[in-house]
Amino acid sequence: PRDIQIIGAVDTTFVLTNENGIIPASFVGSVQASNRISLGMSVPYSANTWKGFDPELPKRSFRVPLTNFFWSPTNCSWQSAAPASSLGYFTLPVITNFNQQGLEAPHWWLNVNTRLRFIMVDTASSRILDYVNLNSDAPTINVMQELAQKAADCSTSGNDSGPGGQWCTNKPATSAYTYTPTYGILNQIGVSDGSIKITPKNQTTWNNYLENAIAGNDMNLAITNFAKFMDKNGGSTNLSMRAPFSPYRTIYQYVSWQVNDPLVHYMAQDLTDLLGTAKTLQVDEVGESPIRSIGTVKPHYRPWGGNPYKKGTDTPPPYFTDYHLELKDPLAAWSDNWDFPTNKLPNIGWLGRVHRGTPWQTVYMKSATVDINTWIKWTGNADKNDAILTQPQKDWHLFDLFTTAPNANATRGQLPIHQTGLAAWSAVLGGVLTLSNNLADADVPGLYPGFFPSYAAFPIEPAGVTGGTNSAMQRIVDGINYTRASTNYNNGSFKHLGDILSVPELSTNSPFLHLSLTNQMRGISDAAYERVPQQIMSLLRLGDQPRFVIYAYGQSLKPADRSIVSGGIPGLCTNYQITGESAVRAVVRVEGVGVNEATPYRPRVVIESYNNLPPD
Repeated sequence: PRDIQIIGAVDTTFVLTNENGIIPASFVGSVQASNRISLGMSVPYSANTWKGFDPELPKRSFRVPLTNFFWSPTNCSWQSAAPASSLGYFTLPVITNFNQQGLEAPHWWLNVNTRLRFIMVDTASSRILDYVNLNSDAPTINVMQELAQKAADCSTSGNDSGPGGQWCTNKPATSAYTYTPTYGILNQIGVSDGSIKITPKNQTTWNNYLENAIAGNDMNLAITNFAKFMDKNGGSTNLSMRAPFSPYRTIYQYVSWQVNDPLVHYMAQDLTDLLGTAKTLQVDEVGESPIRSIGTVKPHYRPWGGNPYKKGTDTPPPYFTDYHLELKDPLAAWSDNWDFPTNKLPNIGWLGRVHRGTPWQTVYMKSATVDINTWIKWTGNADKNDAILTQPQKDWHLFDLFTTAPNANATRGQLPIHQTGLAAWSAVLGGVLTLSNNLADADVPGLYPGFFPSYAAFPIEPAGVTGGTNSAMQRIVDGINYTRASTNYNNGSFKHLGDILSVPELSTNSPFLHLSLTNQMRGISDAAYERVPQQIMSLLRLGDQPRFVIYAYGQSLKPADRSIVSGGIPGLCTNYQITGESAVRAVVRVEGVGVNEATPYRPRVVIESYNNLPPD
């Protein structure tokens, strides 16, 4: 609804090296270039011209301020010395003359660094709305290794007409001479004189020859003439001849940042797709150009249900990411499905409606956990130690930090989560309204804009109303007691208040949810899964924390008359006079005391009250 300005800049730096260090890019003539490319732009957008995401017409949702112009250094060649007529060259300490100084195969590495800066500004207030600064060091390219990619066999010569075979750097093992040609050069000569037959697959590659090397650039004529030159009895009187076939390969390296959740895009790891299969390095064939794909929904975009514009890439549940409730909020199929709270939270359970900063997730209150390897691939954070800290189940610890109790006395009405009794839990759970998905599988529609599943509200009946071991209340309490008892890492007890969220019967295995595969995919929202924890977390506490009442009595004194000894021990006081008295009552609470723990917490003392007592 306001005027904005989008500012962006891209810097790319490239460095070519060999065993002797960095090779400077030197150009003569009208072009003087460094190893740095910079592009920038600034584009204004008027108010009410950007409508937001439209899943039916996604291309209309993108504003593309980037230019499709790109710049690169002009083509250049390398050689031991630069001829006067050369338009572009750089010299190497590598000898290329066979019969004078020998042939050493060059070894090159290319390093490319790309940086992106993006700023969105509210022009009326001159305030920054969004700022992103990304840096990507692409993997080092071993140039010679990539040129020889897909070579049939680099340990011999005479049988490889493919592109990779022309770049083999090996030489015969018995050769001790530097002027012995590499297998790649021998393959090039073999293709040029016809001794290595060109397969139909490589025909189009070999159709391009040196300019004016042979009249008409006819491939067969070129082979015939070069074969005559190589045959001492062929009738050629030339003492030297350029091989008519000059192999070339083009290496393409792609640096691409892609958004998964549009609300998570501030670090490079957020835009790294470890689940994708796109190549970052290709030879000969151009893949999907990042320039051409700008303004479209990327493969990395994976909300609930998967990328709606690229289906069929995942395997059936439960081992896939499309409907993985540990990784993303159920039914959050596009950004407009979020329903974030905007005012004060009614209770601490509403923390579950706050976005947690990982793709397509709010604060996690469900019981299912995710293993670290899956989590690394989902988030793009390859740093395992760092990724562990952001696993969804870590959110359970948040409930150790937040409370709705205004003072310590208010906590006494909360239920300790180590309580085992059915009646005690009935006091907390009884009357809680749960949501139940009441559609049969055949009636559950697909994911589409404006879709909201149908729910019915059911109160949890207290204990005794519907008795039996299969009642909803009994199933939930049994689940709590079973989960607590099987918590091996803490000797069969909960260590944190949020550990209660590990009970499946409170969320992912709720007795009020119809958990058929179809309903799990399209019929149960995140709010429905977390409905019970959302309502009861403010009513629970970890356990009974020890409290101590301390009475302290004090007096102020001064020496009484004639009580100071003058002889014997000079200055000794034999009697005191009371000048004042005080008494206080303090109540202290000890927090952090483990329950049946082998290794307890570090306890800390909290003073709940401190009062001076009256004289009487």
